Amino acid sequence: MISEGFDLEILKEVKEIEHHLHNREIWIGNAGVEDFLFGYHLVSGNGDFGTAIPLLVPGDTPYISGNTRFDPHRIIPIEVSVSTLYYVRLIWDPVSVAAGEAARTYTTFPIFPTGVGANLEGTPIDVLAERLYCGVDRLWAKIKNATNLATMDIILGIHEYER
Repeated sequence: MISEGFDLEILKEVKEIEHHLHNREIWIGNAGVEDFLFGYHLVSGNGDFGTAIPLLVPGDTPYISGNTRFDPHRIIPIEVSVSTLYYVRLIWDPVSVAAGEAARTYTTFPIFPTGVGANLEGTPIDVLAERLYCGVDRLWAKIKNATNLATMDIILGIHEYER
């Protein structure tokens, strides 16, 4: 809840400044490579989360030599099989999905697609996550949908940092 007297315009400006302070955004597709055409293919369970798919493993980062940290910044859904509510979960941990979920080092957010197939209006969705260590931390994604075996293909935007 925003406290009384808080200026929403200031909040919008702070968000825009934060967005511009980030640099070197890298968009990643399937197999952890910089690829805009082929996304990660996620499959839901039957009203539950499906299997987690690795997005980044230690050998995938850094993309820019000398960088030591990265954060998942945005995703873009590029194709979905159904136009019903999806939940996307990004999980990070240096060891495993199970360890990340047990430690609750994940973020979960809803996506309600406006179309199906490649007709999806793929708008970037901001992701807030902690800075992770290049060459150490792993990142996975999984989805949940009421339709068994519903699919979503995404590309991932990350930022890398020197410290």
